[in-house]
Amino acid sequence: MRVLIAGSSGFVGRYTVQALSQMGEEPVAFDVQRPPEGWLPDGVPFVQGSMAYLEDVVSVMVDQKVERVVVLGYIMAALTAPQYRDYVGAVKTNVLGVTNVFEAARLTGVDRVVFASSAGVYGPQSNYGERPVTEDDPVAPAGLYGTMKYANEALAQQYSRVYDLQVVRVRPPGILGAGNTMWPSRVITPPALGRAAMVNFPSQRHQNAIPV
Repeated sequence: MRVLIAGSSGFVGRYTVQALSQMGEEPVAFDVQRPPEGWLPDGVPFVQGSMAYLEDVVSVMVDQKVERVVVLGYIMAALTAPQYRDYVGAVKTNVLGVTNVFEAARLTGVDRVVFASSAGVYGPQSNYGERPVTEDDPVAPAGLYGTMKYANEALAQQYSRVYDLQVVRVRPPGILGAGNTMWPSRVITPPALGRAAMVNFPSQRHQNAIPV
């Protein structure tokens, strides 16, 4: 099956492309920049383009005869940094870009999209006390990143309701590992060298993370 990976050069995107290739599927890598050297499996096509432009997404879906889509492209770590200022760019990628993928799927007849949302849509743990959060809990995003993911989910629901587009929404926590742009330089590398780790949120805050 021809599966488009939108955001294929990111940390999760690279592994997704490799996993699909190993499973015998036919991934198509799509991103604004090429993946690091050696990450693209043999025979997997790479198409350079931006989710922010509907014509780029439609073109790759048509040209590559895409049957399914996985949406991973997102501005994440940079958006949570105090010095971040490119809000127009963030909206173009995170809101317009994701919507463009839904729309391109509709226009080209792709009926199933997997969208990587985030556990951030639930907001802080303090909203729920000390109990575990479940999928039945109402979402209450606190930051800009979680709010954008919530907007994506709302649009996904509309595309499902109005156009019968199946959008599978997954809500993973933070995923950390070598090659990620999130916090490895603060959280992973220093302890490996015998130094203290640093994170960019208060020590009393609960944070779910998957170390890879």
